[in-house]
Amino acid sequence: MPEYKPLLQKIKVIYFSDPVCSTCWIMDPYIKKLISDYQIVIDLDMVMGGLLESWDNFCGGRVEETQTFLCDLWKDEAKKYNIHLDHSVWLKKPISSSTPASVAYYAAENQGMEIAQKFLRNLREQLFLRGKDISEKRHLITAAVDSGLNLDRFLHDLDNGFAATEFKKRLDDKTIWQVDHYPTLIFVNEEGEVEKGMDPVGNFSPQEMFNDWERILDKLTKGDSRKLVRTKTVSEVLKQYERLSFYELSVLTGLNERILTQQIEVLYREGMLVKEKHGNVNYYRSNNTSFFFKKDGFLFNNPTVIGAGVCGRYVSKVLSLFNVEPLVLERQKPDAFKGFGFIILKNGIDALDAVGLKNELLKESNSINFFKAVDPNGNILFEKLLDNCLAITREGFYKVIDESMPTFKVNFQEEAVDLIHGENNKLKGLKLSNDEVLHSEIFFATDGIRSKMRTSIYPDRHLEVLTEREIVGSAYLPELDIAKDEFLKVIDIENGKNMGILPLGDGNFIWFLQLNMETSPVEDNSPEGLQKYVEETTKNFPEAFQLLAKYSDFSKAFLWTANRMDLLPSFHHQQLVLLGDAAHPLLAFTSQGANSALEDAAYLLSMLSFQQYDDPVEDIFEQYYEMRKDAIAHHIKEGDSLLEHFLNMKKNPHFKLPLSVH
Repeated sequence: MPEYKPLLQKIKVIYFSDPVCSTCWIMDPYIKKLISDYQIVIDLDMVMGGLLESWDNFCGGRVEETQTFLCDLWKDEAKKYNIHLDHSVWLKKPISSSTPASVAYYAAENQGMEIAQKFLRNLREQLFLRGKDISEKRHLITAAVDSGLNLDRFLHDLDNGFAATEFKKRLDDKTIWQVDHYPTLIFVNEEGEVEKGMDPVGNFSPQEMFNDWERILDKLTKGDSRKLVRTKTVSEVLKQYERLSFYELSVLTGLNERILTQQIEVLYREGMLVKEKHGNVNYYRSNNTSFFFKKDGFLFNNPTVIGAGVCGRYVSKVLSLFNVEPLVLERQKPDAFKGFGFIILKNGIDALDAVGLKNELLKESNSINFFKAVDPNGNILFEKLLDNCLAITREGFYKVIDESMPTFKVNFQEEAVDLIHGENNKLKGLKLSNDEVLHSEIFFATDGIRSKMRTSIYPDRHLEVLTEREIVGSAYLPELDIAKDEFLKVIDIENGKNMGILPLGDGNFIWFLQLNMETSPVEDNSPEGLQKYVEETTKNFPEAFQLLAKYSDFSKAFLWTANRMDLLPSFHHQQLVLLGDAAHPLLAFTSQGANSALEDAAYLLSMLSFQQYDDPVEDIFEQYYEMRKDAIAHHIKEGDSLLEHFLNMKKNPHFKLPLSVH
């Protein structure tokens, strides 16, 4: 009787890799291609190699010399393969070890191979695209959250020793298979035949290594490797993988350079594809936001942006994508103090993502993974996992926007103070503070909570001054003993005060003290008076709050007055449109000031980019209002609820999350 052979020969592929291995980053599209093309026969087994256990045993004490070498190596590799490797990590804050990330991989793999691969890619993007030190646990948690892992299970497997045990056990495989370099692939068929892929330290190109893997598969399957041969579109590949360079797209689509370039350009012009700039290299993403910008879609030529804050800068950024250069007016001086920073939530992140700035935002900001409320004694009152929550300084946000534009000119100390009307009450232009009249096809009023444009349109609508106040400050305390990815807040029910700390991830902190001016008034708002008030308030708070009160620079602290306003009946007047705080002042409790402003601008400019010649701009402004009014009404209501809760904490001690999402 002839020997029976299975119809399908399965091949186990043992892939030895490491999260900080730059060659693995270069080879990643070929690994993906191998798994995709031979998915019928391949069973993948990942092994983390522990490339950098510590600097002591990695380079024999020659730390600075080795880090300089790695910096230069990454520069050369990035240029050679037209990819991005953020070499600055070796100059700013070198990775202390690859072991934490390697261990974390096994905690992720315990939830499935597919999601573990996504987690590994996310980790590598944090390192290679953003220069983050992925030996820090907070970055591992961010990657887990962004990858969709069950965080409780992930942290349990990470902290109880399961993942570490699995990592140590798999390190034995390095010895068994005599693996010294990464990436190394070992192929084993069902009959026990084994072959190792080319050593990556040899002078082989990625294509040559891939060809060798195919040769081995063909050999071990006796010519029955079941390869799936077909080209893919850019859309198909980007739906499967979140962020890819041209080099990676070329490998994974199989398209030649001309066709690949054409597909990218068509998708980009229709707003379906997001283009991110990483140094000199473009990376591409599917536009999974609600905002689509049609390139060359604007029908106006000389727009004016009133205000150069968060919203005004974003409007200018979007216009620059269409080669439209606006006139930007800002009433303040260039060096005017503009606040410390803020939280960016999903709606704000999506607005920046739609214009290719998500990676720069993630690079410049600090991910906040947790919110914790405690009483003055440090007892936990409330905890919550936060998804899509970033802390960023105002300066950092401006950097993200400004550096992405070839030119960004602002006319400082020029203020629009009133509307000028002509015959039939037709808006002719704006009166400036120097008495000049400014004419424009379209005006974007982003002039903030005390908007003179809003007052000109609605002279009977006034801001309501509330009794809630906030003392806001910042400090640099790198040794402060609190989690770098946690928004921490003290709830002092007895005295009717709250104090929050927002870590920026680099030793800098923003803090705010919320108080009721009727029951706990600030009598002296000088720097000395504010410091005395905060020190007195925090004397029985946890130590971190006392240290912030002691070491903050109160010459930069300020007392913020809360104001509110009901929803306006419209956000425009003829060719002038209100956005952000100018359209809808929101309470700081909601953390929606910057986010809703970004969302306003993204929706409005998306609509304007698809304007037809027979569409009056006022009709689009009406559509914008209809699109935004329910969300804004929700945030106003949430702000009122959070304010009421704060002012009456003794009556209702149950805690509410101080963020408004819709």
